[in-house]
Amino acid sequence: MLIIDDDALYRGLVVEALSYEGYEVAQASNPTNALRLLNTDSNFTVILCDLQMNGLDGIELLRELGSKYPHIPVIVTSAHSSENGIGARASQEAAYYLAKPFRITTLVNIIQNIDQLRAKLA
Repeated sequence: MLIIDDDALYRGLVVEALSYEGYEVAQASNPTNALRLLNTDSNFTVILCDLQMNGLDGIELLRELGSKYPHIPVIVTSAHSSENGIGARASQEAAYYLAKPFRITTLVNIIQNIDQLRAKLA
């Protein structure tokens, strides 16, 4: 799993919580680092990506992830979902959308649903 978020505290909390749940988690602090990481290892099972980060626009990043890595489901998050309709646009590009703040149990349930669907399709 790859977590992309420019908020170091938030990203660290999510990484720690998911690691505690038994998930192997990598992290990137911005879209550029995430794309670099994905270019070296595209075997992530899920990407959790914040929409509003410095640099590349969140929607642009989602489109790039979708075109280069369509096999990796993307869960997008944002604390600003109602601004400029970004939440609605993101939900069209991503597998799931979560408004911040969210419960880790909700995120884990979504990841488990993705894993179950992947197992059925295999």
